[in-house]
Parts: sequence; structure tokens; C-alpha cells
Amino acid sequence: ESNVETPKISSQDLVRKARTLADQGQLDQALSYCTQALELQKLDIQAHYLHAMILQEMERYDEAKQALRRVLFLQPNMLMATYTLASIEQKSGKRKEALRHFDNLYRTLTLFQDDDPIPYSDNLSARQLREMLMQFRMEN
Repeated sequence: ESNVETPKISSQDLVRKARTLADQGQLDQALSYCTQALELQKLDIQAHYLHAMILQEMERYDEAKQALRRVLFLQPNMLMATYTLASIEQKSGKRKEALRHFDNLYRTLTLFQDDDPIPYSDNLSARQLREMLMQFRMEN
């Protein structure tokens, strides 16, 4: 019998591994790491958001919407979660729900200066996100 302890892996390590795998297109493995991270840390917003993004990429839209709702429950003003939820609703033909989410997002964006970076957006500025929303409104 060995006295060597297995090193503990943190939920942040699991999320990093999941993100790397997702970026490489290994979505099933990424989802598995994300699920493990959430088992360790149920309130990890980053893990919930990544989980949602992986599910969306896998075209598992209902599950992605559930994951995004969990993110928004934990952090109601998380702009990219609202944006992604609106986008999924739009793709699903649920125009009214999409517009409601986009309108909520636009209202929340009034709290940001034009050059403020949007968290979880890969360097999108508040101005750029506003412009994306205006484009959507003009198309619908």
C-alpha cells in the first residue's frame, strides 16, 4: 500500500484544460473536464460559461440555454451570457425572446464606457458590442 497522495487538481486547472481542448475542437473531452470542474466548484461562473459555450458549439442548444441561465443566476449582469442566450434564441426562431435578451443587454451596456472591455468576450469593447446589437435591431 502506497502512502503517496494523488495531487489534487483545482477547478481552475480543469477549466483551463477544458478551454484548451475546446480551442482544439475536442469538445467531448472539453465538456468532460468542464463537468468535473463544476462538480468541484458548483458556483464557478467561468466553468458554467465555458460549459454553455461548449454545449452551444456542439449544437446542444437546450442544454446550452440551461447553462447560460445558471450563469445569469450567479451573475445577472454577465453580458456575454446574455448575448449568447439571445443568439441561441434567435437561431431557434424565438425572435421575441431574443429581442428581450438583446434589449436587456443594451440597457446593461449603458453602464459601460465605449472603450471598456467586455468580460469573457475575447477583447470586445462596449462600443463594439453596442454596434453588434444595433446591427441586430436593424435586421429584425
